Amino acid sequence: MKSFMGLLLPLLLSATMAEAGEGTASELVLRGDFAVSGVVLIDDDEEEPITLVVDGASPSRPILNPELVDRADIGKSMIGGGFLIGPIELDADTKVVKYRFGDLDWKSRSLWTDLSYAPNHDGGVGPLGLPHDVVRIQWRREQAGEKLCTFPLDNRGSAVTRIAMGEKIIDIGFTQKRGKSLSTAAAGAVIADFHDGEFVGESDSTEIAYGIERPIRKLALAEPLDLCGVSLDSFYVRKSDFGDSSGIIDGDLARANADSSEIVVMAANGKKDKNRYFLTIGQDDLQHCSSVTYDKVAKEIRLSCFMRQ
Repeated sequence: MKSFMGLLLPLLLSATMAEAGEGTASELVLRGDFAVSGVVLIDDDEEEPITLVVDGASPSRPILNPELVDRADIGKSMIGGGFLIGPIELDADTKVVKYRFGDLDWKSRSLWTDLSYAPNHDGGVGPLGLPHDVVRIQWRREQAGEKLCTFPLDNRGSAVTRIAMGEKIIDIGFTQKRGKSLSTAAAGAVIADFHDGEFVGESDSTEIAYGIERPIRKLALAEPLDLCGVSLDSFYVRKSDFGDSSGIIDGDLARANADSSEIVVMAANGKKDKNRYFLTIGQDDLQHCSSVTYDKVAKEIRLSCFMRQ
């Protein structure tokens, strides 16, 4: 049996220990390097220390480095897994692993490949993959006059909020792992259609995970996408991953040819839409925000931001 997890955005973060363990036993506050330490419970008498990097764009299951798996002698189960990084498939082993973070014992099916997931650490995990009811990631000091923006929290393999654009639903996450905001091809095409967007500048590439790079291009919006004070007038699109961005206007070419052809979006009639509609907002667009809180009980994402005029 094998299941796959599409890695839509980068999953690497170099970090060391963070300040953790503030608040109540069910609340975790992370600062600095955004990592949490605990142990893998091997048996009644044996433990192996572990440090996981936490990020809103990371999967809601622990992704371990193979070095930790060997050190803790974690044997694989019969259930296989894998990661899709664009067209590239990485096979993964899985096992239900027992952990202890502070006073909280918890177990979760965890995945690993032959490659290290988080250099200098033992792995990574999203906030919904931790046993705490509330996880707050404190990016920077709070400013006077900040306000909370509250969004519904959903688990779509990672912690997201969801917005509708016509018949499509866009999953939106927040990350400190990268500066650029980045979407799948399908999400970029839909947002371009609704916000008068076009590609500008040259194509580039960026690392997604495990050293694998994918092509991206900047999408400029004539009508910014506003999320409670977070206003995106541009972001980057993974041009050919999890959908098709070929219908988005090439703004540079259109200006050169004086051609303003229409944007054409997506799937053929009568076929199930298998595209992935993800947009992850990076730190370039979150500089006026100090923290993000994931509240499993209230099912909320709370973003604390200074509202720019």
